Amino acid sequence: MAGYAKLPYITIGMLALLLLIPLALTSTAALQRRFGRRWVTLHRSIYLIATFGVWHYWWGVKKDIREPLLYACTLAVL
Repeated sequence: MAGYAKLPYITIGMLALLLLIPLALTSTAALQRRFGRRWVTLHRSIYLIATFGVWHYWWGVKKDIREPLLYACTLAVL
């Protein structure tokens, strides 16, 4: 656990990855029908997950933050 405290961007990245699993598991047409309106709500969480992904990338970059900044601006527009 001490290693994660020193590299918080790894923790954020793993959180984003773990949050993507329910989205992947519920992407089939059958589960979309079964979940109904809850499926849409679940899949809108992609914006939060994408925020974690950009945050992870931003923290992982050491000097040139132009590319993570581009992703952050794109996400803000979405």
